[in-house]
Amino acid sequence: MDCWEEAFREFYDNTYAALYKYIRKMGVSESEAEDIAQEDYCIACSCRDKLRHHPNPTGWLYKTAYYIRKNQLRLMDNHTVSLELVREADLTSVIRCGYESVEFAIMIKEVLSEKDRELIYKYYLEGYKGAEIAMQLGISEENFRVKMSRIRKKMRSGMGK
Repeated sequence: MDCWEEAFREFYDNTYAALYKYIRKMGVSESEAEDIAQEDYCIACSCRDKLRHHPNPTGWLYKTAYYIRKNQLRLMDNHTVSLELVREADLTSVIRCGYESVEFAIMIKEVLSEKDRELIYKYYLEGYKGAEIAMQLGISEENFRVKMSRIRKKMRSGMGK
């Protein structure tokens, strides 16, 4: 381990617990707090030269965590679903409803291709952000939104609406 790695490890050990508490106070779950902290330290590692000369590295870490969370909230606001799509959007409650879930699964399988079903499950059930899925597919976010719009339209027509 070189000198920088040792210094970063020490910085991490000395700041993680307090940073985690700070992030939890933002009203996020334990796993979200861990994810934000991990992203924060990854950014810190990639900005090590800037951080090395920063007058307050711990403050920088806290401010970066704040911006990470603020960005997450902004992205979540951009992914709100209109009321007429609640039936499609609230897939998790449909899945918990026994008979309805079987009926819904059959309809989904008949109406949507395997690729479309995968996108729906990634977005609504697994909680991936549109930007993340778009990056995985190698397309723009706008292209992803158009795809999702078309999928929801197929679902509405398949449900007889």
